[in-house]
Amino acid sequence: MVSRSGATWTLSSWRLVQFRGPLVWACFLSFGPDNARAEGKYVYQYWRIQGETSNTYLVRTLPAKLQGNPTASGAYEYYASPGPVWSAEASLAQPVFVHNSGRGITHVVYDAGLRRFIASVQRHTVGEAGLFDTPQPWGPWTTIA
Repeated sequence: MVSRSGATWTLSSWRLVQFRGPLVWACFLSFGPDNARAEGKYVYQYWRIQGETSNTYLVRTLPAKLQGNPTASGAYEYYASPGPVWSAEASLAQPVFVHNSGRGITHVVYDAGLRRFIASVQRHTVGEAGLFDTPQPWGPWTTIA
């Protein structure tokens, strides 16, 4: 057990099922306070595969399942294809964002006024970033800057 700044953490007994390499968490999709504007009340997370800098994947789960074992059947759903189609099989996951000159998505927020999702992307060159938007968390993405 580890305690820092008043928070107590306990290492879990489970590990995420890996697909095509170790997953690297990128960010949560922010729908505002208490996830209030989320469709279906899911919590969305963007992930990358370690060493694969151009692809970003989208995973969703219900808030009640965030503290449980993500390897339990149906705990997490992976974006598998347009439609959107979601799958409990990590091996079927498809990237929702591909950016060959970037590092992938680093932050995504929902702008209710614009009814768009805004993503920031870190680029290979230090100090450079990109902004993209989409009507859905899985794209298609257009370049803002």
